[in-house]
Amino acid sequence: MAGDEVRTINAFQTLITKNKVVGSTLSQQAFSADPIAERAKVSDLDPSNTAKEIHQIGEYISRVSAPVAIVAPNSIAAALKINP
Repeated sequence: MAGDEVRTINAFQTLITKNKVVGSTLSQQAFSADPIAERAKVSDLDPSNTAKEIHQIGEYISRVSAPVAIVAPNSIAAALKINP
């Protein structure tokens, strides 16, 4: 959804209502949509969100990605090995 918050929220509402499952890929989307999942008490698994505040949105919100403080330095180090 390319970071489009309105479309993300609409998609989340559909998934919560019909599928009872949600997950957002971008942290920006998660900050807009995860509170909707939290209020609906629907588990939300965010596969690649790295913003450190994601897990603080609520007890129904979780992620499987390391926080940006870990991801960014490791990504830079790997890129520098490939192309110093």
